[in-house]
Amino acid sequence: MAARKQTKARSGPKPSAAKAPPPLAAKSGRARSKAQPAADFEALVQRLEATTARLEAELETARAKIAALESARIDAINRIDWVIDSLESLAHK
Repeated sequence: MAARKQTKARSGPKPSAAKAPPPLAAKSGRARSKAQPAADFEALVQRLEATTARLEAELETARAKIAALESARIDAINRIDWVIDSLESLAHK
């Protein structure tokens, strides 16, 4: 039997439209000047800081969505309880 590739279905909105930083540069076989590693390090630090800021923003957005969903769930539960109480009071009359 041929092996099938399994993929995870994604639901919901796509992650933020901000582009992910480029992957870390591969090490090359050629010699580099002494200034080059420092520049590479600074570029890496900047990319990591940008990634951190993007992820913190996404986390804050996710926390806000979770809070809204929890509030909606509580509202739904309260409405269901109210309907049950109303039906019970009508049944006992």
